[in-house]
Amino acid sequence: MKRFLIAILSVAMLFCIAGCETYKEAVNRKPSGSDTSTSRPSGGGIGSGDEIGDFTVKLTGVAFERPASLMAQWKGEDGSTYRAAFDENGVATTDGLDGEYSVTLVSLPNQYVYNPNIYFADNDHRDVEIKIYSVVDYAGRTGEPSMPTGIHPSISDTVAYRVTFQSVLQQQWFTMQSGVFETWCSTTENNVKPHLVGYSGNTVSGSWNRNDSATPQVNPSTSASYTGNYKCRLNRDDLAGKVFYVLNASSRTGEFPISVVFTLTVDRGGSSGGVKPPVEPTYQEVLAKEQDLMQVLQPSGSFRYFYYSTGRILDGSKVKLFARGTTDDEGNEGDGYYHLYTAPTAAEAQEGKVGVYGAILFAKLTQDNEIIQTDDGNGFMFEMINFQGDGKDYSDFLYTGALRTPQNYALYCNADGAHPVTAELKEALQAYAVGQRLFDDGEGWAEAYSSVRLMSTQDNQWLFCCGYYA
Repeated sequence: MKRFLIAILSVAMLFCIAGCETYKEAVNRKPSGSDTSTSRPSGGGIGSGDEIGDFTVKLTGVAFERPASLMAQWKGEDGSTYRAAFDENGVATTDGLDGEYSVTLVSLPNQYVYNPNIYFADNDHRDVEIKIYSVVDYAGRTGEPSMPTGIHPSISDTVAYRVTFQSVLQQQWFTMQSGVFETWCSTTENNVKPHLVGYSGNTVSGSWNRNDSATPQVNPSTSASYTGNYKCRLNRDDLAGKVFYVLNASSRTGEFPISVVFTLTVDRGGSSGGVKPPVEPTYQEVLAKEQDLMQVLQPSGSFRYFYYSTGRILDGSKVKLFARGTTDDEGNEGDGYYHLYTAPTAAEAQEGKVGVYGAILFAKLTQDNEIIQTDDGNGFMFEMINFQGDGKDYSDFLYTGALRTPQNYALYCNADGAHPVTAELKEALQAYAVGQRLFDDGEGWAEAYSSVRLMSTQDNQWLFCCGYYA
């Protein structure tokens, strides 16, 4: 924000010598709600013959220790600027103002932010409350990643996020499926223009569709000739169906670094007529029970995805759990794993035949499969993978963080990142596939957007990452 020459006229008030610059007229600049100012009857106004009362600024939101240099600033349409320090009660007060003013702060500590574009005062609305947010800093990344990786901000009414870009080539990905996204680039400075693009994809696998993108409209009430701020609902309206977002920014002067501050708050739109804050679900932790079946198996041959032998259809009739203590028609003994399976014919079944079990079925866990493609190639171990769903949490069952006991399946994967499929591993894979809607009436990630475009019935989705050695 531009600095003005300040002359001290009294202990209580600082005046800035008026220059030739004027504040650009904006749409709906007058205070219109409790989120921008607190209105009170003034008892008089321009032309009333009464003296206009004090103008005040009070800080709300996150509490912090105010530095002595922190001041409130009122800037008139003619460029005249007034400043006042905050007293022990946290209120900045000035008098002698007459007209309409934009209200901002000077020397706010760097770890706190506010929206500099929405606070205004006039003779009928003299008391303003400015909401302060704590800020979380991120650094933009250069170039376009092969897939979205980045920050996972939480919806909050007290936290803002700041991304600092060193060039126009840098960008920052983030994931969010709901909430109101709003940028706070200063329209007074009018130097930073944020750019937001939303993409469809799967937030758990990290896969995204670069051909399905959208950009929201800027908010005219907080925009200027160059700076255009956003205030939009994620995954709604212009961004319907989008869950990945990439943010970058350009500079009118061409100078860098520049920063973009944005917030994510509860979506108060919709037709429900009320606001329901998000409810954090609870999940029951699921731990591995069949630990005696956890072992590193590396059969000869190469790993082959099961669905290539069934026309990319996940056909559960072609595999079966070979229970321990049983044998098949060729005398093979059950080991507790799923196997390729050849069922007996009707005539053979009448003769008491049970079929023949073939190669052991494996699931790729610690390396990428053809549905989950990640930056580091670690498959289910990728940091963005979430194993919570349907009231259960399989995180420690498979392993997503620091090693914990009891042991988990990732510890026993072979050189291909694969482990034999047990009954409980099948349940975990099925819960993941259903919870992440890999198959969703033709619109799921595995069937509509992945490179292999699989097909599956409801009960066979767990086979999406399974194969055998041949």
